[in-house]
Amino acid sequence: MLTPGRKFYIITGDVLAFYPSIPIDKCINIVFELYYEQYHEDKTPTMELGLYEAKIFIKCLWTTNQYLILQYEHKMYIQKRGLAMGIVDSPDLANLYGLFFDNTCNIHQHLLVPFYKRFIDDIFGIVYASSEAEAINIMNIVKFNDCVIEWGVSDLFLPFLDMTIYHNVDNRLQHMPYWKVHSHQERIPWISHHPLDVKKRNCNW
Repeated sequence: MLTPGRKFYIITGDVLAFYPSIPIDKCINIVFELYYEQYHEDKTPTMELGLYEAKIFIKCLWTTNQYLILQYEHKMYIQKRGLAMGIVDSPDLANLYGLFFDNTCNIHQHLLVPFYKRFIDDIFGIVYASSEAEAINIMNIVKFNDCVIEWGVSDLFLPFLDMTIYHNVDNRLQHMPYWKVHSHQERIPWISHHPLDVKKRNCNW
């Protein structure tokens, strides 16, 4: 809850080229650490079943994200860096990679940041500050290794995803729909090579 009468700024962050910038080896190691933390209290499992499940999990991560082949203009290439667009687990891996650094910098416990949320590579926050420069300086503790975050800040309004967040006359936060100037509201076409579950998430019915 925002403190009435206290000066605050709306902040948005865009992780530039997030998927291609994520180092696969580092990302998979981070996800495996989070797996141990979630299911084994941050310890190596001692039971045979736990060890077997962990081995299968890490093998699946490496199998689905290493040495990926792509075709461009009738030529075949191996993707050597970054997560591949269209792979089923890429959104989850990217999200967990960001989560690791969100937790590392303790942004959720920052006394001057009453609100912080991230949707994969899009960040939204509210910051108590006396100037735009101070607000961005506070948010700069959020850093994802090998990635660049581009910040936007305003004490009036900012677009975020499909919304415009703004202050009303009572200094309350409100929102309204936002569309980019050249947006055609297109969805992923069914004939694309995206996995079936990705297509279902993006269909209109």
